[in-house]
Amino acid sequence: LDEFQIAPGQLVPNAWRMIISCMSIWLYACDGVMITLNEFLYLYRLKALTHYGYFELLPWDRKFRVVRGFPFSFHD
Repeated sequence: LDEFQIAPGQLVPNAWRMIISCMSIWLYACDGVMITLNEFLYLYRLKALTHYGYFELLPWDRKFRVVRGFPFSFHD
């Protein structure tokens, strides 16, 4: 988050789920090696929401999403 200069509370809940899920999948698939920021950003991009300065993570290409099936997590 420091790289993007945003606070942890500015990420929508699903963004946190996405980060933790990718970390878990990567650890399992790569024999305990943690995903790097560059690897994560190859899969997902940070997008500002129009709601109150929040941010979400979107896949660069929807058909290559690593984690699927999260319900919409931002409610006013």
